[in-house]
Amino acid sequence: MNEDQSRAFRPELRGWSDDILPFYKAIAHELPNPCRVVEVGSAHGRSAIFLASVLLELGHGAMSEIYMVDAWGGGWFAECLPSIATFATARELELLRPIRATSRQAAAMFGKNIDLVFIDGDHSRIGCADDIDLWWHRTGPNAIFAGHDYDQHAHPGVVEAVDEGAKRYHATVERPTRSVWRFR
Repeated sequence: MNEDQSRAFRPELRGWSDDILPFYKAIAHELPNPCRVVEVGSAHGRSAIFLASVLLELGHGAMSEIYMVDAWGGGWFAECLPSIATFATARELELLRPIRATSRQAAAMFGKNIDLVFIDGDHSRIGCADDIDLWWHRTGPNAIFAGHDYDQHAHPGVVEAVDEGAKRYHATVERPTRSVWRFR
């Protein structure tokens, strides 16, 4: 799947996920069945809905969970949650778990049992570094830890935070798509 193909996935659903969808498609087979996923910063939910559809294609049932963490401040809550309910199928909705909370509040709800953490919330250096530190300790040894907007021109704070986090946690930064990063 490439970015042009990802634009064809429910184009009526807003979002900035054209390079996230190919990454989710590629790594979905690495996730256990059932799995626990946390997406920090879900906005309209397009990428989470896509991941739910891929997991269902792979035979995951309602025991798999995709937690969509977002503060959805201001008018975003009233705009985004109905959008998710409108554009996700009933089966996809069984996997989706919206959590309206800050990243810090949500991280406190989890133990060390997440199979995939995807960071796409606060795009400042301090905010992204905080998200990395909060969620790194919620994953096990075989978990996938990744995020979005690793782009020096558009989001230099994300690049700095990711590079610093990689050093802190002795990881290597991979770039599986244009602006998706992954720790190995």
